[in-house]
Amino acid sequence: MSTNTDTQSQRVAYNNGILLDASDFQQEQTYHRSRLALAIAYAQGFGTIAGLKVQRFPIGSIPAGTTTPRTEEQLVVFPGVALDRTGRLIEIQSAQSLRLDAWFKYQIAQPGAALTPFRDGSGQRYFVGDLFLSFNECAQGLRPGFPEPTEDATDAVVASRTNDSFQLQLIVRDCNPETTLPSIPTGRFPTTVTSRADLLNAIYSAYPPVNPTLDALYPPGFTDTTAVFLSRVRIRLLDASSTTLDRHATTEVAIDDLDRPVVAPADLLTQLIHS
Repeated sequence: MSTNTDTQSQRVAYNNGILLDASDFQQEQTYHRSRLALAIAYAQGFGTIAGLKVQRFPIGSIPAGTTTPRTEEQLVVFPGVALDRTGRLIEIQSAQSLRLDAWFKYQIAQPGAALTPFRDGSGQRYFVGDLFLSFNECAQGLRPGFPEPTEDATDAVVASRTNDSFQLQLIVRDCNPETTLPSIPTGRFPTTVTSRADLLNAIYSAYPPVNPTLDALYPPGFTDTTAVFLSRVRIRLLDASSTTLDRHATTEVAIDDLDRPVVAPADLLTQLIHS
């Protein structure tokens, strides 16, 4: 029998009389979390499970449940749940806001950035950004602890909890050539399955999990290829023949999320099949 040397697939072997330290309990968590995530990633894929609607609100609009108008243009991600490419659950429990105009002004002020806008067939120009959701761990609950052997400290503290959190990033996309929008990571399988032979070929190519073709669809320099794509944001610029990055007087912003990957619940798919 061959031996799997992947540490994530190793369980702790408990025996009477052995000494356990923190690494053993960490390995116990790693095993169960990684096995569950692996099964979910292969069986369900990745993408939005519920919620996570992205919406733009202009200056002066009034947030729900308040009477105070917004003083800035905002891009809001509503609460929801997603699966990343490694099968980790990402949950946003409250609405998250991004200062969209402030973000835009910051991006165009960066020297040497890839800022080639998109120009459609009618000559309208757009500054393009893609919104990604990533899994993130946050240490919490600091408590006194013994310092590591190599450290000289009498007041060492360690985290007693690790919180599963998230990170939202709006990444500028370079549209070079300017008449072509860049690709986005929307699915694991590059071809459409129309027969059992196609199904088997897709399954055969789905392992190992490393997929350079899908990795290449993420923005250049974007290191987290486990992140979930949420939406494409297009900010209207002055139309051709302008070459500036000045916003159009309409302040138009288009939110395109029709291509976002989704993990559809089984009962929802059942309704679709029987409709």
